[in-house]
This record gives sequence, structure tokens and C-alpha cells, in this order.
Amino acid sequence: MNNSQPNVFNVQDIFLQLYGAVPPHISQLAAAQTPATPNTVNQLWTQRKTTLTGASLYGLSDTMGREVFCPLTFTIGDNVYNFPYAIIGLKNKIEMKSTPMIERGGAVIEEMGAGPWEFNIKGFLMNADMQFPDDQLDMINDMYTRRVPMSMSSPLTDLFLLKNDCVVITSLEIPPKPKVIGVRDFVMTVIEDNILDLYGIS
Repeated sequence: MNNSQPNVFNVQDIFLQLYGAVPPHISQLAAAQTPATPNTVNQLWTQRKTTLTGASLYGLSDTMGREVFCPLTFTIGDNVYNFPYAIIGLKNKIEMKSTPMIERGGAVIEEMGAGPWEFNIKGFLMNADMQFPDDQLDMINDMYTRRVPMSMSSPLTDLFLLKNDCVVITSLEIPPKPKVIGVRDFVMTVIEDNILDLYGIS
């Protein structure tokens, strides 16, 4: 390997190979760069830096020193774990009780309440020097094996964990992959850890 050559990673190609799609890339275009036509309206596009809740949309730096959009961070005590290359899906289910109506057909549905938010996180760990990312794998293993509640923060999850950002990792998978130097992907399931305040129940 010629160490004098710069290391080049195409992040979009990595996302395409791992997940079959690439994240959207939005260039900051001024109105003058988009010529007006009878069917279009020119507007000066301003890049928002925060979400409705005030969470920063940009932050951290990836292994190439580039600013990250929608960064994901876990915090356990004084330990901070950053994941610049991650995409997040989420789901929730309303817990309901169904009572059959004897001799009348149908059922009475009672809404019991919403369950915890569940987050499916996919991403990859990268070593900037195109070496085996053992330091990144050690980081995610350390976070997973602590088996304690932790704080999770990202512009997306902060919109749904408004009152409490405490979560628990329920599963972690490192899928088998061909021998690709410098990159390994992971899949993680995280659920909301609700803190019950009995004094707040009336």
C-alpha cells in the first residue's frame, strides 16, 4: 500500500452498497443560480441549522474531517460515542385491549396507551487510514456491553423523545461481509427507557 496517496472514501457508494439507497444531498443554491421560467418561482434558499426543537442539524466531524448532517450521539456518564455514518428508522405501537361482545358480534376497543419508541439504527464504522476499524468496533462493543441506560441525541430522535432521551440497546448485529478494508457495517435496535414518576400521576 502506498501511504503517500490520500485515502478517498465515497460515502454515497458505501450507503448504496450496504442499503441500496443513498442519502439526499442538498446543495446550497442561490436564486441567481436557478434561472426563472414561466413555470418556476425563484426563492432565496436559506439553510436551516436547527430543528423545531432547537436541536442542531449539523455537528461532529466524520473521519474525513467533514461536517456531519443529522449526527447521532450516545452518552453514558462521561463517555460520549459518536456515529457520523448512521441512518435511523423508528416505530411505535399503541397498546389496546379488545373485549369481544358476546352474542352481539364485534368488540369494544379500549386504548391503553402508547408503548416505547423503538429505533432501528443502521450505519458503518470507518477507519480513515483504510485499516481494519478495530478501534471503532471496540467502541461500539464497549457501549453495548455496559448494559445500562444511556442518553441518545440526534435531530431526528430529539423530535420524538421530547421529555426523556434515555434509551437502552436491545440488540447489536455486525453482519458478515466480504473482506473490505476499513469499513464494517452494523445494525442496532434501541428502545425508549421511560422513567416513571409516581408523584406525577394524578
